[in-house]
Amino acid sequence: MYEQRIFENFDIKEKFISVIPYGNGHINDTFLVQTKGKIKVKQYILQRINHRVFKNVEGLMNNIEIVTAYVNINFPGNEYQKIIKTKDNKNYYFCSDTYTYWRVYTFVEDGVSFDDIVEPNLFYETGLAFGEFQKYIQDLNAEKIVETIANFHNTKIRFKNFETSVNLDLVDRVRLAKPEIDFLLSKKDYAPVIVDLLEEKKIPYRITHNDTKLNNVIFHKTTKKALSVIDLDTIMPGSILYDFGDAIRYGANKGKEDDRDLTKVGIDLNLFELFTKGFLENTAKMMNKTEIEHLAFSALLMTYELSMRFLEDYLNGDKYFKASDDEHNLRRARAQIALMKDIEKNLDKMNLIVKNIYNDCMKKDS
Repeated sequence: MYEQRIFENFDIKEKFISVIPYGNGHINDTFLVQTKGKIKVKQYILQRINHRVFKNVEGLMNNIEIVTAYVNINFPGNEYQKIIKTKDNKNYYFCSDTYTYWRVYTFVEDGVSFDDIVEPNLFYETGLAFGEFQKYIQDLNAEKIVETIANFHNTKIRFKNFETSVNLDLVDRVRLAKPEIDFLLSKKDYAPVIVDLLEEKKIPYRITHNDTKLNNVIFHKTTKKALSVIDLDTIMPGSILYDFGDAIRYGANKGKEDDRDLTKVGIDLNLFELFTKGFLENTAKMMNKTEIEHLAFSALLMTYELSMRFLEDYLNGDKYFKASDDEHNLRRARAQIALMKDIEKNLDKMNLIVKNIYNDCMKKDS
């Protein structure tokens, strides 16, 4: 078995038993490996890294090793996954026969992840988890972390790339998405807001996760308490607003990310409040006033960004995101646009929720 041969290049003492596909990520291919030691069965995560997306695999893996090692040294007892090195002490394995890159992580044995919010408190716990991640690494030097995907959340450049895809119309799809294109082009003033704040030093660059979806948190299978965050591929210097906004975009949506029924799509203000409460309980003291003032807006901006990315990929022939059919990325874009419109309607309410929670957190800390 191919995956077994790959797995056996890593420094693992237990005997290989089986491997099965695991999870449903858009980018990498993930497998759950079972092994047998002297006493019990042990599991590991084996992943094939998508090097077409993550072109700097060495930089990516070094970022992950720096962050996880820092957390594990400075905050012992946490449940963060650990990198398993290869037998020649590297943090990834390159298979020259197939030109593929692989890595292995420890598996959180009592952990479980969720694609949907099966109970509202999960989203409060998600906010705690991503806020705790920020708290853990706030003193880690961001200069040690390299940018593995250039301009990943640079929405000024994302907008230019989207415009280019519209103008080139590589696969003759512009005619099929005219209303969506016109809407996104009309919102171009959103694109520079956070980038400009970073460049003007009104908000600080921080080490950020950059993919803060619900299913990137591991929960205890019994208590449903958050144990750790996972999927650290997009760790890069950026703004804490990106992490907050993307978490809301994904988790506080009443519908699905690619929902066909747009009447189901919209911002759930109760879930927004729960996540904000958990997040700010761990981050309120470390954030400045301008960051707090733009928390709610960041949800709108990240939804705008992903709307452009989905539609750009559709216009370019579905080269980036895994798509189940020719219209999948168009459906995704339409759902994100519907969410954008609902966030715009509720932005004042969201700002008030942030203000009240922030004030409560600061009173508790005073």
